[in-house]
Amino acid sequence: MDRNSKDKRLKCMICSLCVILIIFSCADKKNRYGINFNNQRSIIKLPLLDSSWKYSPSYTSEGGTWVNPQKKDGVPCYFQKRNLIKNNRIIWESDIYLGGKTYMTIDGSIRESLTITYYFEKKKWEYVYHTAKRNYNSSWKSHTNLTHPGKYFRPSKVKIMRPTSPK
Repeated sequence: MDRNSKDKRLKCMICSLCVILIIFSCADKKNRYGINFNNQRSIIKLPLLDSSWKYSPSYTSEGGTWVNPQKKDGVPCYFQKRNLIKNNRIIWESDIYLGGKTYMTIDGSIRESLTITYYFEKKKWEYVYHTAKRNYNSSWKSHTNLTHPGKYFRPSKVKIMRPTSPK
């Protein structure tokens, strides 16, 4: 074989490899995060999502929200899951649980809630634990910064842990 044909074969192999890598990098994100991600979620001990949950994508960033349609007043439940995805990689996930107690204030009714946010890194993950009372008559902002108290959350306890990631 002459030098020219070897160069052509090498260029074809490199182009083919690039095409294969591009095809695999264009996979659907919904299959990686959410209900189809339950096997991986169970390995790292995150709550699993039921098939009745409804997904709505975020209009301000990559990611979205899963909502439990079976939420009832006065019954504690796993209410909502939010996430943020950047460059096809999950950055954080938040689980929101609602308590059974509802309180009346001047602004309206407030229901107890618990929010746990998981931040994923390449080799470690951490979570932030919040208990809060949320005013449901207020307008809700998508992806509210959960680590700072404000109009939407009044944290009473914050705990940050950084365990090593499971294998």
